[in-house]
Order: sequence, then structure tokens, then C-alpha cells
Amino acid sequence: MKDLIKQTDELIAKINRLLDKNDRMAADLLVKEEQIRELQHQLKEKTERIKVAEQEKSSNKVLESIQQSGSDTREARKKINDYIREIDKCIAKLSAEG
Repeated sequence: MKDLIKQTDELIAKINRLLDKNDRMAADLLVKEEQIRELQHQLKEKTERIKVAEQEKSSNKVLESIQQSGSDTREARKKINDYIREIDKCIAKLSAEG
């Protein structure tokens, strides 16, 4: 009978340790999930900044090419319109992803 009581006490102690461990792991999981959300948010912001920088770089290239080539106004407008269409496509893709 004493063995049975001892085994029961040990089993209860083990269950309590497992419950404590489960609580700690659940709390850790919540922290990790929050970190993941924060990192995903940072990644999205940085990706957006990269796209904006690429668009600015592209616009600068257009301006440089216009200045260097001495192109007429029609050709310059055509190039600018082409780039605007590309930017609109990028914006549409970003809107669809969001």
C-alpha cells in the first residue's frame, strides 16, 4: 500500500512538472510568434523601401538618358510614360499582395 501511495505521489509530482514545462513552453511560443510577426513586418517595410529605391533609380536613369542623348520631347515623354506604366504595374502587384 505504501508503494502505491509513493508511486501516486511521484506520478502527481511528474504531472505537475510536465504542466509547468507546458506553461513555460506555451509562453515561449507566444514570444516567438510575436518575434516572427515583428520580423515579417520589418521585412515587408524593407522590401517596400527597396522597391521605392529601385523606382527612384529607374527614374534617375531616365532623366540621365534624356539629358545625355538630347532626345526630343516626344521621345522623352514616351520613355516617361513607359516607366509610369511599369510603376503602375508594380503598385498593382503590391496591392494584390497586401
